[in-house]
Amino acid sequence: MFGFLKKKGDQDNGDPRLSKAKSQPVPRSPWDEAVALMEQGKTAEALEQFARTAIQTRDLSRMDLAERWLNDQRLLDRAGEEVVCRFVAFLTQVLDPMEPNQRQRLWESCLKALRNLGDNTAPRQDMTNRYTTECVLLRHMGRSEDGLKAAQEGISRHKAASCYTFAGLCCLDMDDPEGAEEYVKEGLERDPQNLAPCNDLADYFFHNRILDKAAEYYALVVERGDQQDVEWAEPS
Repeated sequence: MFGFLKKKGDQDNGDPRLSKAKSQPVPRSPWDEAVALMEQGKTAEALEQFARTAIQTRDLSRMDLAERWLNDQRLLDRAGEEVVCRFVAFLTQVLDPMEPNQRQRLWESCLKALRNLGDNTAPRQDMTNRYTTECVLLRHMGRSEDGLKAAQEGISRHKAASCYTFAGLCCLDMDDPEGAEEYVKEGLERDPQNLAPCNDLADYFFHNRILDKAAEYYALVVERGDQQDVEWAEPS
């Protein structure tokens, strides 16, 4: 209330550099940006910002935010099911290095958020398919049998190429190469450019010294893939 008594320089000793420094806003971190968006009610944008930052930086220091948001009962209504699926899919890629107890809590929060979506979800073909996202998460949790069930549910409901792909990978986890081949081939019919599971099959056969099968799938990647695909294929 007595501001009119202050003279210029009272707060900064007359140093114009200090006055200028005070006028500059403190830069916000990417995490702060996500929090600000959430506080503004821009839930989808906040989750996208958080996920993008986590993927780019691999910084796991603010996963308390992710846990809190995942446990928000209003998340689905505020963000939409595709955004929730994408958020969980991104988190699944970065959580493995965490301390086990915290990682388990986050995994469980992710799983709960997906199951809160129910079965009335859109039949997307990619990694944002609700059942594919759940399958990938369960594989990371070491629950490949449950992951296969999730992928099979997605196949039954959506015929999603991504569900076939990850059903096949679950079969490989459980040493069922015949089942894996069947799923991978069906997935390839729906998405001919998705050759990564063929390379996974080839790797499995190679490591188990079934070289004719390994050569078959490595060759398939080389024949159908572009230059980028060929770089990670390992034809015998």
